[in-house]
Amino acid sequence: MRRILLRSVLFAAPACALWALLPSVATTQLHLSAKGYGLALGVLGAGAVLGVAAMPVLRRRCSPSWLLAGSALAYALGLVAAVLAPLWLALLVFVLTGAAWIVTLTTLNAALQLSLAGWVRARGVAVYLLVFLGGQGVASFVWGLVAAAIGVGPTLLVAAALLALVAASVPLLPLRPSTGTLDRSIVALSAGSPTLVFEPGPADGPVTITVTYRLRDGAEAAFLAAMARLERSRRRTGASAWRLLRSGDEAGVFVEEFTVPSWREFGRGSAERWTGYDRQQLDAVRALVAVDPAERHAFPVRAVAPPRSARQAPSPSAATASGQEDPGHR
Repeated sequence: MRRILLRSVLFAAPACALWALLPSVATTQLHLSAKGYGLALGVLGAGAVLGVAAMPVLRRRCSPSWLLAGSALAYALGLVAAVLAPLWLALLVFVLTGAAWIVTLTTLNAALQLSLAGWVRARGVAVYLLVFLGGQGVASFVWGLVAAAIGVGPTLLVAAALLALVAASVPLLPLRPSTGTLDRSIVALSAGSPTLVFEPGPADGPVTITVTYRLRDGAEAAFLAAMARLERSRRRTGASAWRLLRSGDEAGVFVEEFTVPSWREFGRGSAERWTGYDRQQLDAVRALVAVDPAERHAFPVRAVAPPRSARQAPSPSAATASGQEDPGHR
């Protein structure tokens, strides 16, 4: 998800220079009237429609990361054409520019939807829209300041150069290979609630869960690697704190400890948030243990001080010091 958000803002920030400055581009660079400005927008829209039609073919031939790189270069070409090319050529290139815009959006949106679990999809999309549209809003203001300082044409060329760098960054910062391929179906972690000696309330907590693992011989290295992946699953599904402890008394014994805010959140995490991918990480850990892990659940309690009268009662040593014989001393 973080990589998707990064790729979205890297593209949107320089690309929005065209949308922010298109009215000025139409009058100062392309010498268009109001009708001509509408024509330029229509050409960009037509390119977007063609980009949607071409997406099935492009997906079969290119990986998502290379689609992002190619569309960034194609969009940069449109910015350069708006400054240096004659009107007819600029309008032709705008078809490619519109297609590049929709190819990027479609690629990122598809990666986003396929990478989010159902229970968190709405929040994930909200964050994506905040980053993408918010980045455009801030960048548009910046491009306006730059254009006022150096002119519209040089500003578009700067944005085109940045888009070329965005395309060049794809080999270093591609979308993750697992993007869109992970099992995001919801899988209940357990058949029901654990059996406790008392019935906690939904808001009781925070709850500390400890899981004791007794490893098979020679499994420690694989276990630690598997636990690193399991930690991310625990945190994604509700854990606010997590740590792994090694027993100092027994070899091959480790204790996983994590905290969830409340008993209600623990139940939701176990029944509504674990995906098939998360369950695979847990199964990988359990395949390395010699016996079934023991899980314990602890709730906070407040220590109660003894009554004031009990704290002021004389101790046996004080009674002996006052002249009374201490039976224990005899």
